[in-house]
Amino acid sequence: MTSLKRSASPDFSSSARPTKAPRVESSPNSPTLTTRWKGLVYDWCTLIVETINQSFYYLPPMTQLLQPSGTATITQMPLESEASLSSDHSTTQSSSSSDASNKNSSQEVDRVSEHPPRWIRPSRPRVLVGQQGIHKARKPREHIHAQLHKEHVREHMRKELYNLERAKGYSSDFSTFKAFLDYKARVEDLSRLPSSPTPSASFYAPLDSQSSRPRNVGAESHTTEGLRRALERARDSLNAPGPAKPFLPTLDQLRISDRQADERIERRLRPKTIVRIPESLPPAEAAEAERLLSDRKFSAKFAREQVAHKDLTRLQPGQWLNDEIINFYGALIMSRSEALENSKENVDRKGKGKASAIRVHYFNTYFWTKLLTGYTQSKLNKWTKKVDIFAKDVVIIPVNHSNMHWTAAAINFRKKRIESYDSLGGPRPEVFKKLRSYLQDEHRDKKKKDFDFTGWQDYCPEDTPRQENGVDCGVFTMQFLETIARGEEHFPFGQKNMRFMRQRMVLEISRTKLADR
Repeated sequence: MTSLKRSASPDFSSSARPTKAPRVESSPNSPTLTTRWKGLVYDWCTLIVETINQSFYYLPPMTQLLQPSGTATITQMPLESEASLSSDHSTTQSSSSSDASNKNSSQEVDRVSEHPPRWIRPSRPRVLVGQQGIHKARKPREHIHAQLHKEHVREHMRKELYNLERAKGYSSDFSTFKAFLDYKARVEDLSRLPSSPTPSASFYAPLDSQSSRPRNVGAESHTTEGLRRALERARDSLNAPGPAKPFLPTLDQLRISDRQADERIERRLRPKTIVRIPESLPPAEAAEAERLLSDRKFSAKFAREQVAHKDLTRLQPGQWLNDEIINFYGALIMSRSEALENSKENVDRKGKGKASAIRVHYFNTYFWTKLLTGYTQSKLNKWTKKVDIFAKDVVIIPVNHSNMHWTAAAINFRKKRIESYDSLGGPRPEVFKKLRSYLQDEHRDKKKKDFDFTGWQDYCPEDTPRQENGVDCGVFTMQFLETIARGEEHFPFGQKNMRFMRQRMVLEISRTKLADR
């Protein structure tokens, strides 16, 4: 009896048809039935794995899959063409009939995807192979209540921030505070983008219209991270250390103290009237302001500026101010300054002929737009052909930031500083940088030499009045400029006076004259 041996691979090179092997009887040395079934199962498993490998993914060798060493991960390989798939499949069939001793001699062939078949999807989920079988790894999902939880956390942070701001003097309600946070977040997002040289076109439509709503440039307004930073700033401001302890007075300090005592006595003997700004006009003037706002034929002209009824309605509560209102009011400020400068009463108390009025020059809203483009490109040297700004005491400028926010800026030649006043708080570095560059270019053009910045500083006071909504920035800006033009540094108004300010501006524009302060 001869023993049964498995051939390495069938030889089909000969043209002769292979003869059928004779049936032999089993012997003690021949393989048992269990061994034959194991070999058959092994061949079928190898064929299935190689078929999956050719069709979709790269699988480890069968010897690794059958080892109890844990779970193996199938790595996705490049797709291949139909021709290579068919060739690999034929190779797999031939190798499935070979002996187990020759399996380790087979080498893997690198496959490059040049023309993937149409039936193969370009992106397939990851497949895992292990003791539990073959399964697809699912993409983890977000919990169904995750968004609700995030919004609950943000609402809690808003309330905590609102309580901190209330402790510092915030007076509006919580709904107004939430709208203010949304507006402030959008302004901060715009400050990270390059400044736009286009005019403030978004201020021309009424606020309640959909076109005038500012676009949300960020992914989400006042996110959790932004609220967290605001809470940290609020806590730091409350936990900030108090003022330093004063030193023991020296002789010079005693002299200063005596001088201040003399000034207090002088103020008591000749008291100065403290202007307290009301929250609204008297009934008669308030009725006149309402009548002007409802008059559709209203029109006012002053110098080169003009205001129509559609512009005047911007002074109603809850509306942004546009360029026409701001430039008209700036012309009134400059006219008052020129009238005081040319009056005979413009002398000091000792009568030595020294001017006591502030010499003011006003740049309209388009100056900042031109300055963003460039001094030479915008031909800003032609703006001052008939005026020498270096002979003025202060130059006041309204600044529009990306058609979203108004702030006030000033070049104070008296005190050698560049000033910025923002009703949202915080400095504006781009304002200081651009105005310094303008002074240098203007001085070179008019004086033919560099400007001397010795002793100059950037000034941004911390006690600037703050707005509590997203619409009153223009009113704050014009009241800042009007106060600076009178030589004052203290701003006696706040959010509660905005209704009075708007009504008074209506009357001042209709009368083309600023009211007495």
